[in-house]
Amino acid sequence: MSFFGRKKRELFVIYADDKLAPFIEEYAKKLEKFLSDNNIKLEFKSVKLPIKEYDPAKTILANIDPRVKELIEKLQIRGFPCLILDEKLISHGALPTAKALAKALGIKAEQIPQELKDALSRFANAQAQSTLEMFVGTPKIERVAVKAETPKQIIKEITESAKTEEITAQMIETVRKLSKTGFSWPENCANCLYYNEENKRCGLLHADVFDVFSPLCRKVLSKLS
Repeated sequence: MSFFGRKKRELFVIYADDKLAPFIEEYAKKLEKFLSDNNIKLEFKSVKLPIKEYDPAKTILANIDPRVKELIEKLQIRGFPCLILDEKLISHGALPTAKALAKALGIKAEQIPQELKDALSRFANAQAQSTLEMFVGTPKIERVAVKAETPKQIIKEITESAKTEEITAQMIETVRKLSKTGFSWPENCANCLYYNEENKRCGLLHADVFDVFSPLCRKVLSKLS
């Protein structure tokens, strides 16, 4: 408790102990440094939950800080990481954008340092990669450097960067041979017997499918005409 009976202001960064943890820890360190350098009076705490997948519906482990437990239950948090300022949820399921953080702190967005924005981008990039690996599976997405702050923006950039449908000599030869059999080339991949929907792969050309409504085989055919 501070002077005049006012509670000391609190800022919590709470996150799960998963593969995104290192990115959040980097962000938390830079955030703490920014607060200190700018004399922003807050009690800052970075808290890693000692479980891989935290389920708010289950009993929280006994060794979690009681204050953290209180906030999680009070705010009914359903996603991590989350930022809590003065018992108000700034973000959950992701780190806040620079604009959202600045608004919560009562400062201008331009005051957020570039190193903190860069740490945010690295986290969002990793989160987007994780999301793509979970829901897309294939094609395999290579890591790319992006400047966007939110996973939604980054997923879009990564997906666009991954669309490298290279037509190989082997593909051309395969299509050439099959064309001679009178094979009926599909208008879309979904109607093709060679399309593996689960893996999003063309079994004929052994290639990833990025757009089922724009079959790679027809692009190869155009090379033959």
